[in-house]
Amino acid sequence: MYNKLIQRYLDVLNIKKQKPDLEFLKKLVNAQLENIPYENVSKLLRLGEGKTSIPSFEEFLDDLESCQYGGTCWVQNGYFVELLKALGFEADLIAAGSAEDPQSHVAIVVRSDERNFVVDLGMFSIFAGPFELKVGNSQQLQVGKTTYFFEPLSDNSFLMRTFRNGEPGRVRQGKNDPVSLDFFSEAIKKSFAKDTAMMKALAIHRVLNSQPAYSWGNVAYIGDVRFEFSTFQDFESAICQKLKLPKYNLKRAYEVLISHGGEKLF
Repeated sequence: MYNKLIQRYLDVLNIKKQKPDLEFLKKLVNAQLENIPYENVSKLLRLGEGKTSIPSFEEFLDDLESCQYGGTCWVQNGYFVELLKALGFEADLIAAGSAEDPQSHVAIVVRSDERNFVVDLGMFSIFAGPFELKVGNSQQLQVGKTTYFFEPLSDNSFLMRTFRNGEPGRVRQGKNDPVSLDFFSEAIKKSFAKDTAMMKALAIHRVLNSQPAYSWGNVAYIGDVRFEFSTFQDFESAICQKLKLPKYNLKRAYEVLISHGGEKLF
């Protein structure tokens, strides 16, 4: 059963098993970004069903194949690490939240070619790694008005920081201490509460032709082009046609969002 799930995952990524080295890791990360959106639509739909947990591995693949739902950081990194392990990589989940709440975010450490690399598919960005966990190996990416930084603090710890219009944004810090997905169960439950980040607006991010395409609330960006929508129909049409996600149940997700105190789009 488990091997069938892994094969389904590879089929979605349109990639074949190769030697578990750094080049294959890069291919896998890129394939994940290109084929699996980061979104909170499926999270809102689960909340509408009275669930405050992430889907199982099988449910994740069912949702991915049927509607192209990808989930947020715990789903993306939580199941990507399963894929990596099944393909022969030595990989672990690590806590990578804020200093005050380390459980609020999860990332992955992968050991390849006798080096440690960080992969993070939960940044709502194409800035996902792999980044070598080695002092002096800082990485930076400018995407529109947002700048992303990866900064190793030691061979065992790092910071992920964002700046928007030059103003400091999120700061996440990770340490290479392996944990299980169950370690985040309480944080996952809390993430469904009112006023949390993923309960404020509809959020979707994907990669199209190596360029970011995303929406937050009633604004979307396709590469450097900005779109703002005044009606739900226009928004729904853009997600279907411009982000190429025709099977998203946006209406129901939006209903749950509003009933849960989220932002009205229009």
